[in-house]
Amino acid sequence: VASLIGRNYDTKIGGQKICRAEVQTIMDSIREGNKSILINGKKGCGKTWVLLEVADQIERSDSYGLLFIKGDHFDDINSEEELMSRLSFNFSPSILVSRLSEYRRVVVIIDSLDALSLARDQKPLRTILSFIDKLLALENVATVLACRDFDLEYDPYLRNRIWDKKIPLPPLNFERDIVPILQSWGISIEAINENQKALFSHPQNLKLYEK
Repeated sequence: VASLIGRNYDTKIGGQKICRAEVQTIMDSIREGNKSILINGKKGCGKTWVLLEVADQIERSDSYGLLFIKGDHFDDINSEEELMSRLSFNFSPSILVSRLSEYRRVVVIIDSLDALSLARDQKPLRTILSFIDKLLALENVATVLACRDFDLEYDPYLRNRIWDKKIPLPPLNFERDIVPILQSWGISIEAINENQKALFSHPQNLKLYEK
């Protein structure tokens, strides 16, 4: 139930789901034993979509346990106790993850780290980073995170952190990913210039265009 918070996010554009190769890259990184896997990119590049697809794959496997945390739903917490309360847990999340990891590999997905860094005193971010540090000390646990490039570069709590694996999320491929969607809308591909192609290759822009 805790992992359903923030999962009601539409990952389709025009009724179509765009397959991202990075989903498989993340799954491979988990299987390889990486403990911290960071997805980075510009705002609106599709990081949440990728993490939701990873979460769906994890839940379809009996080999894993999952805890999904959508950062912008926890941007006002000040302690792990508040995180525990918000998730409706009776024990600390790190303790529960530790116990579950004795029986199966646990994947903790934390989306939108950048949303946590926006708080003036940054207590939400520091709380989640402290939680992450506890997870990294555990065996049989992988933490998958997503954050904007800007915050990774400029936030003092993020810019010096080391991650086992960093996976940048590039723009969509126009011919492979965008053309089928535009054609389904009856849009003439020949009428689209190079600047528009670049704009449409950004998932957030394409979703706005659909609206």
